[in-house]
Amino acid sequence: MQIFSAHDTGPEWRGRPRSAGAYTSTAWIPGNLLAEGNLLVHVSVMSPSPATILHVHERNVIAFQVIDSQHGDSARGDYIGPMGGLMRPLLKWTTDVSASSINP
Repeated sequence: MQIFSAHDTGPEWRGRPRSAGAYTSTAWIPGNLLAEGNLLVHVSVMSPSPATILHVHERNVIAFQVIDSQHGDSARGDYIGPMGGLMRPLLKWTTDVSASSINP
């Protein structure tokens, strides 16, 4: 199952050819985005224009484990049970309570 796709869309390369050479790219995945579990990464190198050309596609290039700690700033908060889903973003929440809705 595919969780997400990501593309290098930086303005320094977008729409411009790259000269021959060795390149190293890094994609940073924000903390608290992925749910706990073992994941595999597939990598593709493509040219997007004028038509998409797939140069290489390698499956299972990187394997890693996401551990959802019960300490620190985990998206699980104080909950210790299993949490479903493929992604677990740490979302900002706001809650407003009106005084008339609070029971004495």
